[in-house]
Amino acid sequence: MTNVAFLRTRIDYITDYFSEGEIDEIWLTFSDPQPKKPRKRLSSPLFIERYRQILKKGGIVHMKTDSNLLFEYTEEEIKEKYELIESTWDLYGDITADLDPLTREIFHIKTHYEQLFTSRGSVIKYCKFRIG
Repeated sequence: MTNVAFLRTRIDYITDYFSEGEIDEIWLTFSDPQPKKPRKRLSSPLFIERYRQILKKGGIVHMKTDSNLLFEYTEEEIKEKYELIESTWDLYGDITADLDPLTREIFHIKTHYEQLFTSRGSVIKYCKFRIG
Protein backbone atom coordinates (compact mmCIF):
# COMPACT_ATOMS: atom_id res chain seq x y z
CA MET A 1 0.00 0.00 0.00
CA THR A 2 1.19 3.48 -0.77
CA ASN A 3 0.65 6.67 1.14
CA VAL A 4 0.00 4.87 4.43
CA ALA A 5 1.30 5.91 7.84
CA PHE A 6 1.26 3.99 11.08
CA LEU A 7 1.67 6.13 14.14
CA ARG A 8 2.38 4.70 17.57
CA THR A 9 1.57 7.38 20.12
CA ARG A 10 -1.13 8.31 22.59
CA ILE A 11 -4.33 9.03 20.68
CA ASP A 12 -4.83 12.09 22.87
CA TYR A 13 -2.16 13.84 20.80
CA ILE A 14 -3.35 12.85 17.32
CA THR A 15 -3.98 16.45 16.27
CA ASP A 16 -0.33 17.30 17.04
CA TYR A 17 0.87 14.95 14.30
CA PHE A 18 -1.45 15.77 11.42
CA SER A 19 -2.61 19.01 9.85
CA GLU A 20 -6.23 19.95 9.42
CA GLY A 21 -7.76 17.97 6.55
CA GLU A 22 -4.60 15.93 5.94
CA ILE A 23 -6.04 12.42 6.41
CA ASP A 24 -8.36 10.50 4.04
CA GLU A 25 -9.18 7.53 6.29
CA ILE A 26 -8.62 6.38 9.86
CA TRP A 27 -8.53 2.75 10.94
CA LEU A 28 -9.37 1.82 14.53
CA THR A 29 -8.24 -1.78 14.92
CA PHE A 30 -8.90 -3.75 18.07
CA SER A 31 -8.90 -0.81 20.44
CA ASP A 32 -9.62 -1.27 24.13
CA PRO A 33 -13.44 -1.34 24.59
CA GLN A 34 -13.09 0.59 27.88
CA PRO A 35 -16.02 -1.20 29.58
CA LYS A 36 -16.14 1.24 32.52
CA LYS A 37 -15.16 4.43 30.66
CA PRO A 38 -17.31 5.00 27.53
CA ARG A 39 -15.83 8.48 27.11
CA LYS A 40 -12.39 6.89 26.50
CA ARG A 41 -13.60 4.60 23.69
CA LEU A 42 -11.92 5.51 20.41
CA SER A 43 -15.34 5.89 18.78
CA SER A 44 -16.66 8.26 21.47
CA PRO A 45 -17.55 11.87 20.58
CA LEU A 46 -14.35 13.04 22.32
CA PHE A 47 -12.16 11.21 19.80
CA ILE A 48 -14.45 11.62 16.81
CA GLU A 49 -14.03 15.39 17.17
CA ARG A 50 -10.27 14.97 17.03
CA TYR A 51 -10.57 12.79 13.92
CA ARG A 52 -12.87 15.39 12.35
CA GLN A 53 -10.08 17.97 12.66
CA ILE A 54 -7.54 15.92 10.73
CA LEU A 55 -9.81 14.15 8.24
CA LYS A 56 -10.50 15.62 4.83
CA LYS A 57 -14.08 16.63 4.12
CA GLY A 58 -15.98 13.37 3.66
CA GLY A 59 -13.20 11.39 5.38
CA ILE A 60 -13.91 7.87 6.54
CA VAL A 61 -13.40 5.97 9.78
CA HIS A 62 -13.05 2.17 9.73
CA MET A 63 -13.29 0.02 12.83
CA LYS A 64 -12.43 -3.66 13.35
CA THR A 65 -13.07 -5.26 16.72
CA ASP A 66 -13.86 -8.51 18.43
CA SER A 67 -15.71 -6.64 21.22
CA ASN A 68 -19.52 -6.77 21.14
CA LEU A 69 -19.62 -3.96 23.69
CA LEU A 70 -17.50 -1.60 21.59
CA PHE A 71 -19.27 -2.50 18.37
CA GLU A 72 -22.77 -1.97 19.82
CA TYR A 73 -21.68 1.36 21.28
CA THR A 74 -20.20 2.47 17.96
CA GLU A 75 -23.29 1.44 16.01
CA GLU A 76 -25.43 3.56 18.33
CA GLU A 77 -23.10 6.55 17.91
CA ILE A 78 -23.24 6.15 14.13
CA LYS A 79 -27.05 5.95 14.08
CA GLU A 80 -27.36 9.17 16.04
CA LYS A 81 -24.63 11.28 14.48
CA TYR A 82 -22.83 9.91 11.44
CA GLU A 83 -23.29 8.31 8.03
CA LEU A 84 -23.01 4.53 8.04
CA ILE A 85 -21.38 3.19 4.88
CA GLU A 86 -20.92 -0.45 5.77
CA SER A 87 -21.33 -2.66 8.83
CA THR A 88 -21.12 -6.35 9.62
CA TRP A 89 -21.12 -8.43 12.78
CA ASP A 90 -19.11 -11.17 11.01
CA LEU A 91 -16.46 -9.67 8.74
CA TYR A 92 -14.88 -12.86 7.53
CA GLY A 93 -18.19 -14.70 7.29
CA ASP A 94 -19.70 -11.89 5.19
CA ILE A 95 -16.86 -11.17 2.75
CA THR A 96 -18.26 -11.51 -0.75
CA ALA A 97 -16.89 -11.42 -4.27
CA ASP A 98 -18.52 -7.97 -4.65
CA LEU A 99 -15.73 -6.26 -2.72
CA ASP A 100 -13.22 -4.35 -4.78
CA PRO A 101 -9.73 -5.93 -4.95
CA LEU A 102 -8.11 -3.35 -2.63
CA THR A 103 -10.73 -3.94 0.08
CA ARG A 104 -10.29 -7.70 -0.21
CA GLU A 105 -6.53 -7.23 0.10
CA ILE A 106 -6.88 -5.03 3.18
CA PHE A 107 -9.11 -7.53 4.97
CA HIS A 108 -6.51 -10.23 4.47
CA ILE A 109 -4.13 -8.25 6.65
CA LYS A 110 -4.59 -9.51 10.19
CA THR A 111 -2.79 -8.37 13.30
CA HIS A 112 -1.17 -10.92 15.59
CA TYR A 113 -4.04 -10.56 18.06
CA GLU A 114 -6.69 -10.80 15.36
CA GLN A 115 -5.17 -14.09 14.22
CA LEU A 116 -5.02 -15.28 17.82
CA PHE A 117 -8.62 -14.30 18.59
CA THR A 118 -10.08 -15.73 15.38
CA SER A 119 -8.23 -19.00 15.95
CA ARG A 120 -10.02 -19.16 19.32
CA GLY A 121 -13.41 -18.59 17.66
CA SER A 122 -13.87 -14.84 18.11
CA VAL A 123 -15.95 -13.18 15.43
CA ILE A 124 -14.54 -9.97 13.98
CA LYS A 125 -16.91 -7.05 13.49
CA TYR A 126 -16.32 -4.22 11.04
CA CYS A 127 -17.92 -0.88 10.27
CA LYS A 128 -17.12 1.99 7.96
CA PHE A 129 -18.62 5.42 8.49
CA ARG A 130 -18.30 9.06 7.52
CA ILE A 131 -18.30 11.67 10.28
CA GLY A 132 -18.99 14.67 8.06
